[in-house]
Amino acid sequence: MIDEANGCEGTENIQGSVCGCLGVLVKKLTNDPIYREKCAVTLCIYICFVVMGGVKGTLGPALTDLTMISQADTGTLIVTFLYVGLTIGSLLSGVIYHRINHCLLFAACSLLEAVITAAIPWCYVFHLMLGSHLLVGFAQGIADTAGNTEIIQLWSNDGGTKVVGLHLMFNFGGVVFPIIIAPFLVNKKDIQSLTKSPPLLSSNDTYTTASNQFDVATLTGVNVISGIGSQSFSPEILQTSTDGVINATDSTEREINLDLGTYTSRVYVAYLISACLFVVISIFFIGVYCSVQKRNCSKKEISDFQKPVIKDSHTEKINGYLKCIVLSIMVTIATISRAIDNAFAAYLTTFCTDTLGLTPQQGSFVTSLYFVFVVIGLAFGTALTKLMTTLVYEGIQIGLMVTALVLLTVSASYLFSTGVWISASLLGFGKSVALPLTLSWTNDSFLKINGKLASVFFTSTMIASTTNPLLLGFLMENFTNMWFCYLLLIESCILITFCVFAVIMTNYIRKYVRVSGEDIDKEIHLNEDMH
Repeated sequence: MIDEANGCEGTENIQGSVCGCLGVLVKKLTNDPIYREKCAVTLCIYICFVVMGGVKGTLGPALTDLTMISQADTGTLIVTFLYVGLTIGSLLSGVIYHRINHCLLFAACSLLEAVITAAIPWCYVFHLMLGSHLLVGFAQGIADTAGNTEIIQLWSNDGGTKVVGLHLMFNFGGVVFPIIIAPFLVNKKDIQSLTKSPPLLSSNDTYTTASNQFDVATLTGVNVISGIGSQSFSPEILQTSTDGVINATDSTEREINLDLGTYTSRVYVAYLISACLFVVISIFFIGVYCSVQKRNCSKKEISDFQKPVIKDSHTEKINGYLKCIVLSIMVTIATISRAIDNAFAAYLTTFCTDTLGLTPQQGSFVTSLYFVFVVIGLAFGTALTKLMTTLVYEGIQIGLMVTALVLLTVSASYLFSTGVWISASLLGFGKSVALPLTLSWTNDSFLKINGKLASVFFTSTMIASTTNPLLLGFLMENFTNMWFCYLLLIESCILITFCVFAVIMTNYIRKYVRVSGEDIDKEIHLNEDMH
């Protein structure tokens, strides 16, 4: 009976605490207009990041449709141009962030993304498809950099938790949107199971015949066809006719006519949904802007999130040379963690199928598990950032990343597929909050994050996101697939080395630079009092 009473009392205390917190929140929202505006801006940025993450996550599943629409041989250039746009946008964001009202900046980026996103499915010319993804990446690069900066500046001491929540929203969109758009993608069964009787082949034919199942990778008009355990054709003997008939010819000029018919992709519906959401988001930002302007005009004051950033007296005591050192260290940490993330996600399925002998479906499930644990890690991060310091939490995360990659290397060496599943889960959880924690660590210990500093961080990480998968692909293609493990493990070792440097610099600044600066301030004040 006593235990039951204690349990009931504990439950009542928890409920009372929750109700108390909600009561305080409602009171602040009701009575504090500045706090209400900060929450409104934060909510708008969160929603914007959900849609941005969704559009970026949509590209993978929709890439086949987009290559068919634009009649391209490969979608690699589309992804490359998206990342080029992200890099340019991140770079430009540092220039314009403090020159334009932030709400209007987000509204303009959302409107640009709405227009271009709606136009993407109608870009039948390949160069237009590349240009549209360049512009989408450009707008996302500006909004991504500005969004992280804005959240850190709005919430200062609680900025780390809010930034983790921001990245959670981005990845949540990346997980949910591909599920939403799935019904609108081209049905691969319509273009996959075309049955024909195998032709009579001569001894010098370049075909191989195993069955009569064909896997056509693209729609009519695209010269791409592959055989999966079936009839396979060498590239030099494939021709695509203008009337939707693929002709495979051998040395005796015999032809196999595969009438593919016409299949329509409805991917435009998915992109139209995203475009409408961007329009709604831009309206939200304009509404917040008008509300802030109305209050400022009536009370003749500037809202907190429109005021210039007040430089912290402690960070001002760090000299320019030391600032360059710590900035280089922190940018390197963010860059390497993002490079590992993108390269791992890009080649995990290929590595599982080619090296470990898993099926493509199993490899896809491993990759999905990785992204699921990224979201789980971000969800935990919103709570754990309140329970431990940023430095300790990031140390745990980096340790998990290194452990995961060591396990991956050992498992791949012994063809232990279960270890790969475990390592993918650990790495997803470990890398989930690495970037937001690095930004928070920099802001709390070294330099206050502003538009220019955020631009440096995100430009560097975007360049790494583009180049590291290319480097990994080159090594895997020209040497061995085990370079998937070796390169990422080497980069993780470099990452933990720079983290050690960052810890040393943090302790040095706390013990010596700031203490000496405070002593100088005290001496100045003492001299002023004497005079």
